[in-house]
Amino acid sequence: MSNLEHIQKAIVADHRVLEREPAFAVLLSPRVTLSDYTVYLRLMHSFISAVEERLQEQLQAWPHLQGLYRPRQALLQAELASLGCSAESAADLDFIWIDEFSCLGLIYSLEGSANGGAALYGNLQRAGIQAPMRYFTELLPQPHWSRVAHAISAINCTALELQSMIAGAIAVFHNLQHLAKTYRSLTPELTHPVGQGPV
Repeated sequence: MSNLEHIQKAIVADHRVLEREPAFAVLLSPRVTLSDYTVYLRLMHSFISAVEERLQEQLQAWPHLQGLYRPRQALLQAELASLGCSAESAADLDFIWIDEFSCLGLIYSLEGSANGGAALYGNLQRAGIQAPMRYFTELLPQPHWSRVAHAISAINCTALELQSMIAGAIAVFHNLQHLAKTYRSLTPELTHPVGQGPV
């Protein structure tokens, strides 16, 4: 299997757990509301705020990875501001910044989420949600995802380096799962039954 296929196989279970969290699953429900979307934005801003600056600092040491991650904290802040909401403070996350491979795994999950974001954007539009939604429209997966996938597939790594890449990818899902549970407990209205779908 290629590096990409190894990562995809390793994250399947964690991806399914995360997409069942109400804060994410509700975005594919026909009953999704602007309030649901706002909670999602707050959650993602809290997560990205904790990751983005550190990730970009790390990537400066590896020029061949430059440009693979697209900054999104400012997009989230702008979207929240357009809805009259303040941005969340950075979450306390559990990431281990080991090497370029763990960072590449993290990029895989963050940029891969744009694929699911396209589906969320479509459902929000169908539900008539009135919001700019630039967080989705400016991070559409293609052609950028092809560049990320190629970089991951082309890199020559050892078994240990591949495990580091996988660990970085899985860490995104574990941290988002933990953060989503926090928002679930703080936002009871998100616990109504919803469908399942991509993050």
